Amino acid sequence: MNEALTLASIPVSHLGLSLVAGSLTTLSPCVFPILPLVVGSAVQANRLAPIAMGTGMAASFAAIGLALGALGPALGIDSDSVRSFGAVLLIAFAVVMLVPALVNYGVEASTALSRSDDVFVVNSFSKYFGMTGWRLGWMVVPQAYVREIEKLAQHFFISPSTPAQHAALAAFAPGTLDILEERRHAFARRRNALLPALRDIGFRFATEPQGAFYLYADISDIADSSETLAQRLIEEAGVATTPGIDFGDNAPERHLRIAYTTDEARLVEAAERIAGVLRAG
Repeated sequence: MNEALTLASIPVSHLGLSLVAGSLTTLSPCVFPILPLVVGSAVQANRLAPIAMGTGMAASFAAIGLALGALGPALGIDSDSVRSFGAVLLIAFAVVMLVPALVNYGVEASTALSRSDDVFVVNSFSKYFGMTGWRLGWMVVPQAYVREIEKLAQHFFISPSTPAQHAALAAFAPGTLDILEERRHAFARRRNALLPALRDIGFRFATEPQGAFYLYADISDIADSSETLAQRLIEEAGVATTPGIDFGDNAPERHLRIAYTTDEARLVEAAERIAGVLRAG
């Protein structure tokens, strides 16, 4: 039997982003900060590949929001500040959702701080720095909110573990950054190898990835069901992909997510295997 080629990452539940209309500032201070956890998907797959994030990060935003709503009075934070911080959390959630998992390739990377100093920037060491599982993140906070964030941190965890802090410092070493930049360029090369190969087979793409390591393919010209196609590819070609049902409710049956988390030669081989299965009918 052929060795299986995995073009799918581990499935996780995802939450999408929706625009929230109306006057959000009228919401209860305890409810407002958890909006990021409950907003629904509003990304149209025919315009932009679904932008998703794991429930773990969404839950982190919700935990901060709930804690602020519940502990705010005890910490001396008034209701107006809670609402303001809730708005910031919602915006931060949106920013994190819209930023690719890895530093961009093909376009110039940017930061919200280039627009204004009055923003919160929330991120982690998991993706670009390859520290998934170390449970370490960072925030850039406007000066006026630093003390409030310190209060929350003291109630939550005091500080990250010592090994994680040393690992984060090592991540900024010049030698480490050279390795990470080479990996970023490697993902660009993988995308450039796989994307045209899949287009030649008949997959369609509404957008070209500018970061991370996924393609979100429209299979309308190839099959009627992404679940059926994914099942067929794993059984007949030994190629693992993920049907669109895991990533939202906008025509999931005609979309397939394909990950390029292996080397270029294996990606080309995977495309050839897929083409062979489809030619066989």
